[in-house]
Amino acid sequence: MGEKEKDLWLSLQNLNLGSERSPLKLSIEASKKREADHRLSLVVKGLHPSQNPAGIKVMMPKIWQLEGRIASRINDDGTVQFFFKQEHQLLTVLERGPWTYKDWLVVVDRWTHRHYPDFLCNILFWVKVLNIPDDSREDRSIHEIGDVLGQVEDIHIQQPTADKAGEVWVRVKIEVSRKLIFARYFTFEDYREPILIRYIYDKLRKFCSNCGSLTHLAASCIPEVPVAEPLPLPAPQTDSHQEQFSGDGNRPTNLPQTPEAADDTMGDTVGSDTSEQRIPPDSQDEQMDIVHPIEEQTSTIREVDSASVSLQDRGIKRKIEATTVTVEASSSRKKPQGQKSTQAKGEDINRKYKLDIMFLAETKNKDSYVQQLGVELHFHHHFLVSPDGLSGGLAIFWRNTVKCDFLSPPTLYYTDMYISEGPTTFCLTYVYGNPERKLRQQQWLKMETLVKAGLYQSKPRLVLGDFNEIQCNSEKLGGPAKPEWQFSNFRRMLRVSGLHEVKPYGGLYTWIGNRSTGTVKSKLDRIVATADWKNQFPKALVQLLDWIGSDHRPLLLQTENNKWKGTKQFRYDNRWRFKQDLHMALQKSWDQDCSHLPPQRFCEALKRCRNNLSRWKSAQNLNSHKLIQQLHLAIQKAYDSPSPDYNYIMDLKRKLQHEYRLEEEFWRTKSRIQWMQAGDKNTKYFHAKTQQRRSPNRITSIQDAHGTIQKSQKEIQKVVHSYFTDVYSSSGSNNLEPVLQHIQSKVTVEMNQQLTKPVSEGEIY
Repeated sequence: MGEKEKDLWLSLQNLNLGSERSPLKLSIEASKKREADHRLSLVVKGLHPSQNPAGIKVMMPKIWQLEGRIASRINDDGTVQFFFKQEHQLLTVLERGPWTYKDWLVVVDRWTHRHYPDFLCNILFWVKVLNIPDDSREDRSIHEIGDVLGQVEDIHIQQPTADKAGEVWVRVKIEVSRKLIFARYFTFEDYREPILIRYIYDKLRKFCSNCGSLTHLAASCIPEVPVAEPLPLPAPQTDSHQEQFSGDGNRPTNLPQTPEAADDTMGDTVGSDTSEQRIPPDSQDEQMDIVHPIEEQTSTIREVDSASVSLQDRGIKRKIEATTVTVEASSSRKKPQGQKSTQAKGEDINRKYKLDIMFLAETKNKDSYVQQLGVELHFHHHFLVSPDGLSGGLAIFWRNTVKCDFLSPPTLYYTDMYISEGPTTFCLTYVYGNPERKLRQQQWLKMETLVKAGLYQSKPRLVLGDFNEIQCNSEKLGGPAKPEWQFSNFRRMLRVSGLHEVKPYGGLYTWIGNRSTGTVKSKLDRIVATADWKNQFPKALVQLLDWIGSDHRPLLLQTENNKWKGTKQFRYDNRWRFKQDLHMALQKSWDQDCSHLPPQRFCEALKRCRNNLSRWKSAQNLNSHKLIQQLHLAIQKAYDSPSPDYNYIMDLKRKLQHEYRLEEEFWRTKSRIQWMQAGDKNTKYFHAKTQQRRSPNRITSIQDAHGTIQKSQKEIQKVVHSYFTDVYSSSGSNNLEPVLQHIQSKVTVEMNQQLTKPVSEGEIY
């Protein structure tokens, strides 16, 4: 078919035959079905050309941590529509905005608002207002100050305390076509000079520092008219507000939030860049290193036999998970000597513990030698970072039992990777703290920035390595004490990242060295993890292995469950007090099995009640977590019905709230935290404290009577049983009179008769 025939055919297809007829109206059933299908949906539109709809469709569920739980589609107008199954998830997304993709803001609105004139035209910001006089911190004045930005939806005034200064926050609906305002002079009565009020936008990323637009950067800004020289404004204070620019953690903790059950499904925004507005002039180079961590790498990287390795963009990450046995060993910082002993030790460790992953830092050898070492240790894959002369170098070895996906090319100082084995996933970060203190502090700042930017999306995360840093002077033996301010950046990085130590066994110090003041020992190597990772691997164990061939002790991390599980004990659950059928079962048990027993057999009566209570428990569905899931499904089914019964739905929601309260009370009881009351939405805290309390209660090895170290659970049980058998066993003695004659009697015959006579009803009541 020629071009003319093709054009003719297309013209025929575009005829308007039938358009002159009267419009047809869809049926009521079709309209209701359309409303029901779209009622729980959000429409998302990007503000910058780089935000392609396909990327928004893929990334936003990951950013919201709802991947696999919501459906989506790309509309003809370039917007992306997301369909939710549960209303609380949709409301939480709206409440925790604004959201970003590729560091540019996106507009999020409900599909049901599509007929509103401001549909997809506004973004709700929490804005912190600075420099308001104390006597003007009231709703009327704050409302007028916030009206400069847009429509004020909410005001939050945080009163000052002994530990924290007062803050003023306003929630403002800002039109995306308007220019942002960061400072404005206001005249207050009783003040001679106007006061400069500053605005700090929560979760703001890229914008134009020339005009305040949300759609372009300053480099591409074209002013319509010549801009007059701006008046010099006083610089904002940096001591108390420097960290108020990004992240949910910088908002006031008591701002209005959605229920915790909904919040737990959400994450922060993903982004790697910050606006040029936020880069201080004296730290631009440092900030650019944070902004583009991948592009700045200059190390030579060699990948060999890595069929399971994929270098992925930071915004596209796979779900992976593993149960691994990991060893991290740092070689000596001096010129290595006795390499054969180090290699032999590595073979011994590998043979004994069957390692899945091994990190070797500062290899200081040619790639060919390190590669051969991995082959001799029977690893299937490796990733090498070549040394710079006689310093540096990193080797990562792993077997086919796990899969490693690198988020960025590994470097000597920092490597992010996902570990997978089976259906679970976690992020593993290897860290080698820069020996130079200034560069090391920049390294902590970079790690903190990546967390605030949402790189890890609240995934379970493990961080290990030679940090070259301690948290306090108690982690150091020998040498002069360090000032407290030197620990602040490292502590803050751990706190912001939500990292807690995985308690090691086998000693405290991991490094030893000689200084002019004598021998110094420090805890430079450590393994830290988030609470989610600890929940995923509650039996994780870190062992400090022996010093050999290095001034660092290897760290061995075992995540497999090797703890012996005995018979589960029966324990009464205080939540059962609300069960009326339990009261009836106990009453029936007492009347049938216990009421005829004499008072002397009261313990037997309690035992029978306990057995009946245990049988009642086995026949009931008392797991609050399962009941919560069932109630969620019931609520969803009720909403999906053609004619929802809202009284029934409210009843289900009341039951759901009750189960949440019982679940929190259960973990509070387990955690043994008595100073915090149930009902404070602290379920996750109670659960974490329970895991923390259980974690140290572990015996990994024990010495028997012959001096032999026993490590298996069965042998440990035998040693403990034998010890207490000997302690409480007695051969007996027939001649106790020489001993008893020196013991003065305290209980007379009359007292003994009174104590041993049967219990009367009068004594009981």
